[in-house]
Amino acid sequence: MWKRAVRVPLQAGLLLGVLGALALPSKAQQDAMKICGAEWQKVKEKNKGEAPKGLSWQKFLGDCRKRHGGRAKATAAKAKPRKAAPKTKSAASGESMMAACGAEWRALKGKSKVPAGMTWTKYLSECSERYAGKFKPTPAQLAMYKRIKKCGAEWHTAKEKGRLKKGITWPKFWSDCNARAKRRGN
Repeated sequence: MWKRAVRVPLQAGLLLGVLGALALPSKAQQDAMKICGAEWQKVKEKNKGEAPKGLSWQKFLGDCRKRHGGRAKATAAKAKPRKAAPKTKSAASGESMMAACGAEWRALKGKSKVPAGMTWTKYLSECSERYAGKFKPTPAQLAMYKRIKKCGAEWHTAKEKGRLKKGITWPKFWSDCNARAKRRGN
């Protein structure tokens, strides 16, 4: 039971993290937006709060990005790269469980030996069970496991007593409960 309670939110969090990373603008784009936004406000101030006739924000932004493209890129190049989140390591190999399972999956796909109906998500779940106990969870993962267990207990109690808001689902409940627990420092 607890494996499923951990696996589902973990997979959902992983998916949301990947999608979120793909949707975020780059540092250079953010810098260009700040520069161009400030210039746009100055142009509007000169025209008594109105955009000049025939000039839209989109056109202005396109021209501004061309003018400041080099400066925005230079600013982004100076920015320090983000450190990757620490991965769970195996004491023996120094490899993370995700890396080990990913390597196995790629090898199976390369040899066309993936069983019918098997998806990466299913494979990761089975692979994680095989590696259970061989990888030490990070402190952040341990804290998340505690929050999942606590929120799962709250969910079941509220569900049994009929105290859930109408239409609420586990993912929404988990999101709210997790946020509350993080704010409390759990």
